[in-house]
Amino acid sequence: MPKKYIPFGMAASILPHKIIRSALISFSLAWREIRSHLLRSFITGLGILLGIGGMLNMVSLIRGTEADLEKNFLQMGGLTVIEVTEKKPATPEEEIVFSRSPGLSFFQGENICNEIKGLKQVIPHLGVDGEKVVLQGNASWCRPVAAGPSAFPIFNYELEQGRFFTDSESMSAARICILGKRLAERLSKNPQQILGKKILFRNVPFTIIGILSESQNNWHRNMTFIFPIHYYFSYLKPKTERIGSLSFEIEHYPDLEIVRRQLTLNLKVVHRGVEDFQLEIPEEKIEQGRKRQWVMSLTTGIIASIALLVGAVGIVNIMFATIHDRIREIGILKSIGASPLDIFLQFLIEAVVLSLSGGLLGIFAGNLLIALPDRLFPWIPQLRPLDYILALGVACLTGILSGIYPAFKASKINPVEALQYA
Repeated sequence: MPKKYIPFGMAASILPHKIIRSALISFSLAWREIRSHLLRSFITGLGILLGIGGMLNMVSLIRGTEADLEKNFLQMGGLTVIEVTEKKPATPEEEIVFSRSPGLSFFQGENICNEIKGLKQVIPHLGVDGEKVVLQGNASWCRPVAAGPSAFPIFNYELEQGRFFTDSESMSAARICILGKRLAERLSKNPQQILGKKILFRNVPFTIIGILSESQNNWHRNMTFIFPIHYYFSYLKPKTERIGSLSFEIEHYPDLEIVRRQLTLNLKVVHRGVEDFQLEIPEEKIEQGRKRQWVMSLTTGIIASIALLVGAVGIVNIMFATIHDRIREIGILKSIGASPLDIFLQFLIEAVVLSLSGGLLGIFAGNLLIALPDRLFPWIPQLRPLDYILALGVACLTGILSGIYPAFKASKINPVEALQYA
């Protein structure tokens, strides 16, 4: 009897329908098989669980470091700040050479700003040696910072309560201060009620006018004691005295390299030809952060790949063992009309469902670090919705790759030989 001719367009419309129907039946059979061997299925998916869970936990740490790097970068002044720090002599010979230089001073920074086009200001923000402060009999170590009002937006200071001091208060060397969040908590059980109270710094009373918001990634900022920079110059150190570092704000970021070269030349002249200083620019900070992230990403990829490979091998082994146990079942299915495609889809879907089940459990395990208290980490682990989608995609792909060959072998079994198998 001649074969019935089916037009190509009709065949194209029938084939997807048949595949979908076969896939649904195969999914039902695969799910029944998985439920009937729950312990074996769990052990098989354990490798995928560990791989996906480990991957998401590491990704959450990387995301946390990205956010931490961005916030730190803003707290260091972003793209418009050049920091000049004093270089320590490494040898006795260098110590002799460096002794010829007057070193860095705030007064020197102001003069250089007037000479170099492109420098906006020497930022009024100086770190002071650690000191103890006392509030109502409670003492705590702090990190003093002498600052002017223009430094607060540049270094991204944020207030939880109170206010920053004004230009007039800074110029008049007013005895007022702003405390870091942790410092306020150490000095008082009720930090919300200490505004307006007196705190002793070097045995001098200062009035508290503000408390900074807590910084998750900057312990020094949480312990800071900020007071007007003109008080520092008036009562602690003159502008001409040597200091450890200076920060300059540039007018325009594109001029950074030109300003950097001019600043280096000017400093060499002022320091009598001695290069006892070093410049840090934004690109260098960004590059350092990117290198750390690259190392963490590489480590994450290696760990997750090994775990997923182990899980994939486990699925392959279990699928072959399952096929061996169900040879007679395959023969019966083929004898009642199941096509090789039906058999192939049934075992492929079973492998994918096993892998996805492990992946779903791995997603729960991957939120472990996020569920822990934030203070246990130097940064806050975090995940994005795309990370969960990617994790499920990886689990699905692992199931497909590990199930293709066993499913193909199952679809090629001869039904006559399979029915004879005891």
